Amino acid sequence: MKKYPAYKEFTDIWLDKLPKDWLTERMKWLFIETSIKGVQGPQLVASQHNGVILKKHYEARTVEALKGTEGFKYVRQGNFVISLRSFQGGIEIAHATGIISPAYTILELKSDLLNQEYFKYLAKSAVFIKLLQMSVTGIREGQNVNYSALKQHLIPIPTLSEQQQIVRYLDWKTSQINHLIHGYERLISLLEERKKAVINEAVTKGIRKDVAMKDSGVEWLGEVPVNWEINRAKWMFSESKERRHDDDEMATASQKYGIILQKDFMEKEQRRIVMADQNTEAWKHVEPNDFVISLRSFQGGLEMSKITGCVTWHYIVLKARKDIYPEYYKWLFKSQGYIHALQRTSDFIRDGQDLRYTNFEKVPLPYLPLDEQKEIAEYITQKLNRIEFVLATTQKEIDLLRERRTRLISDVVTGALDVRDVVVPEYVQEQDMEVTEDGDEYEGERAGETDC
Repeated sequence: MKKYPAYKEFTDIWLDKLPKDWLTERMKWLFIETSIKGVQGPQLVASQHNGVILKKHYEARTVEALKGTEGFKYVRQGNFVISLRSFQGGIEIAHATGIISPAYTILELKSDLLNQEYFKYLAKSAVFIKLLQMSVTGIREGQNVNYSALKQHLIPIPTLSEQQQIVRYLDWKTSQINHLIHGYERLISLLEERKKAVINEAVTKGIRKDVAMKDSGVEWLGEVPVNWEINRAKWMFSESKERRHDDDEMATASQKYGIILQKDFMEKEQRRIVMADQNTEAWKHVEPNDFVISLRSFQGGLEMSKITGCVTWHYIVLKARKDIYPEYYKWLFKSQGYIHALQRTSDFIRDGQDLRYTNFEKVPLPYLPLDEQKEIAEYITQKLNRIEFVLATTQKEIDLLRERRTRLISDVVTGALDVRDVVVPEYVQEQDMEVTEDGDEYEGERAGETDC
């Protein structure tokens, strides 16, 4: 790919140079900040990967506002939104009209010099994200991109015809990359299904060959080895209501990490969760090998703790009454069969907050010899390690493609590469359909108690 024939120095801190004929303008002359409140409309969610979309179309769970929506800001389709995570992923464009958290900054394009689609790419480019990171108050969490500072910076402005060509080119090339990414994502989906099948088969049927089977009398288990017992859940696990100890650190439930200290979760994910500061004396003590029913157990099963700490009083802490090999029950409680059985005990499946000990005790559990529990747990771990290796390799390919896409966008929108003469062929556009739980949470009903 060729470069422009001549460049000039860019007199701002976030870029070194621009093509000689490109204009520049301060952001404040290109956009107007709007703060229209008191307007009724559908609620919106800011997502780094999907832009600003209707909340009802956002697949991940979000925390509801405590005080209603009277103070929410009105957003028009095509506006740009500086959200709580824009310092990480750029400024999001609104794909719908509605209302959004008052914590956000709403920008409306007011200049004929700038193509909205060109700025959409510029606003998500790596170099522009660096500018956002230089314009925040509170760099660790980055909730507050300081627009008063940001709007003083210069924005590169190619000719309108160049902007249109840049958009055409990037739509085409990113679509090609997205197509490759989606192929790898389909492979990951198949591997994830294979993991579920391995777990479900092993924890309900065992791994010993040529073993006689019997009808368990339990729908979700079906046939089980003849030497397995079927027990009522309350005979196997009791509910612990032990209050937090003075030296307990706050933990939370994560489908990705299990029971994890909140500070460790924030460090791993580089994201903020709202910390509880009231009624913490009612939190529950949790120890290694305890199991926890959390707000999302209806989705992903129970979590096993490997740490000592405390969890919100909304969670249910379980302790084994019998001798068990905890790793076996860790897999059992994460199996699809068990999760579906647990779901059927609740009348409030969508959000899952109604899953209590009374729900848990309605699902009968298998009890098998300790040596067999250990065999099954080790078998699952071995099988899953192999699958995880392929998953990691595949994910690395996806990450490389995303890096390539990010680098390409930055190079083209800043003029490091000249695409003016590139002929863009006919193609079927393929969007990045990545679905992640990246919606910003402004104000939660239960501070510090939401699942991660």
